[in-house]
Amino acid sequence: MKKIKIAVRIIFWIVFLTVSGYYLIKSQERAKAFSGPGIRGNLFQLEEAKAQWYAGHKNGTEWPTRNDLLPYLTSSPKIHSIDEVIHPRGTEIYIINKIGSPVLAYYPQNHERIYGGQLICLNSNDLKLIVP
Repeated sequence: MKKIKIAVRIIFWIVFLTVSGYYLIKSQERAKAFSGPGIRGNLFQLEEAKAQWYAGHKNGTEWPTRNDLLPYLTSSPKIHSIDEVIHPRGTEIYIINKIGSPVLAYYPQNHERIYGGQLICLNSNDLKLIVP
């Protein structure tokens, strides 16, 4: 009888650890899928890269392209596109804009978030909605 109780406990713990491990792994996969700097972080990175680009190109064009900002976002020679550095959290589109104007994020109208159809830029304290 004592051996049966021990065997049942062992089986219980094996099942418990297997099930809890499964849910732990699933939660970690979800966390990785949604990790990243978010809109505020992406806008900040683009603003900083734009400022660094402008410091070296004051007498050139005042409208940097996405490719112009790439060297200021990463030093890796393996990265060939700004999309490999700036990862949208949803369906937002980032607009670099000219020097003196803020970098913008635009959510399409059909987006399920609160920002659908609006432009967003960085404010000194938080994100700022721009009324179209």
